[in-house]
Formats: sequence, C-alpha cells, structure tokens
Amino acid sequence: MDLGNTMKVISSPPAPPGAPASGGPPQGLSADALYANAMRDKDGGNSDMALQEFGDYLKYYRDTDTAPNAQYYVGEISYNRKDYETALKAFDAVLEQFPEGKNTKLLDAMFMKGRTLVLMGDKAGAIAEFRAVVKRAPTSELATKAKAQLASLGAVPARKTTHKATP
Repeated sequence: MDLGNTMKVISSPPAPPGAPASGGPPQGLSADALYANAMRDKDGGNSDMALQEFGDYLKYYRDTDTAPNAQYYVGEISYNRKDYETALKAFDAVLEQFPEGKNTKLLDAMFMKGRTLVLMGDKAGAIAEFRAVVKRAPTSELATKAKAQLASLGAVPARKTTHKATP
C-alpha cells in the first residue's frame, strides 16, 4: 500500500515554483515583459521560443490591447515556416476574435490571409481578401500591395457599380 502511494506521488509531482496555482500567469510574469520577450525572440530569429511566448501571452493576457498583435505574429511566424494551415487559422483569429476598434493588425491580417490563400491554392478566396483590403483602406500602403497581388492574380480591385438611368 505504501509503495502504491509513493508511486502516485512520484508520478504526479507538485507544480514547479512560480507556476500558477489557478491557471493564471506565472508569478512575476507581466504582460509587458512576456510580450517584449516574444518580440525580442521573433526579431532575433528564435521562432520556436517566440511562438511559445506569444501563445502564453494569448493564454494569459488575451484581453489586452496588444493581444491582436500577438495573434498576428503567431500567423506571421507560421507563414514564414510554410505552415499555412496554422497561419490561416491565426490570421482568421485576428479578424474574428478581436474588436475592430482596438485591432491594429486588422488590415495586416487581411492582407496576409490573402497571401496565405494564394499559397494554399485558393485564388478566389485570396482575391476576395485583397479586394477587402483595398475597399477598407484604399489609400493605404497595404492597399497598394493588395492591388499588386490582385494584378498578379489577373484580377482587379472591385469597382463601384453605377447605374445609368434609362430614358
């Protein structure tokens, strides 16, 4: 019996020091520090660590103003790794899960979703995304890039339709 209890304790060790007891962030880990670490690792080419840190950031600090950015960077890193399924899901999450007013990565996610769809062979979906970028922010730098993508796909930005009155 004692041996059985000992085996149970050994197979379920206590949480390491500093680990959250209730599913919250580890003690002493602030949103700012975690985000800064993730950005440093992303910019330094340590994409494995950056993905983990952005994932933790989204797990613990999903309601912050920079959460859409963290979600976008998960997509960007996945895109650069040619993991297009994960990238597409991450870009969709930026578009669907974060309020438009606080989402500074909305246009970027739309554009990158279009690029991802091109590489996944969904030309029609890509065209729709690029057109949406142009429609939403026609004078932006991303709209210029979206127009170039549309041209390379043999498409044009959606035009406003005008109806002529018939006599």
